[in-house]
Amino acid sequence: MARTTTNLMTSSLALGLQSSGTAVGEDTFTSVDISLKAKATGAGGKVQGTITSTAAAYGDGDGYVAVQNYVDPGDANFVKIKTTNVASTDGSYEQSITTFTIKNKAHGPSKHTESVKSVTIEDPPAVVSGNAALISIDAVAQGEDSLMDVQAAAFALEDRLSESSVEMILRLEEHSTFDAATGFDHLWI
Repeated sequence: MARTTTNLMTSSLALGLQSSGTAVGEDTFTSVDISLKAKATGAGGKVQGTITSTAAAYGDGDGYVAVQNYVDPGDANFVKIKTTNVASTDGSYEQSITTFTIKNKAHGPSKHTESVKSVTIEDPPAVVSGNAALISIDAVAQGEDSLMDVQAAAFALEDRLSESSVEMILRLEEHSTFDAATGFDHLWI
């Protein structure tokens, strides 16, 4: 009689995201938009998404704008991050768009690529009179052992300031057993 061996395997994927926009001036606008899909798979996990942060300031006096996006892929073994930074020549507008694909495969080679592109524009989009700070998040995590922790804040002060900020932690974990006698995987998500 053949001896049966069952091995327990755990696969996880954890990452962090941060995005913010700050605008100081009489008429200001900031926004952070995050869209992502995360799914635990039989051989690991996969996250795909886009982060867009925007800041604009207009009016009398000096204005200030700043945006940033940050993706921390943790220990993922496949990482592709592409960022495009847009800024106006007069310093009144900035936007950062980051797209990413992050995977943690149980088997396979590691690959990590990041690219950053900067674009300057002459005529930034117009800002409506007043101050506004917006946040939009469309995020889905599929898997029984998944966690998505989101911290978001939007603040606008009349004739002075707009600020939007989001921090997100995502974790996917799955457990599977492999029966050496039959060669079948048994997946727990």
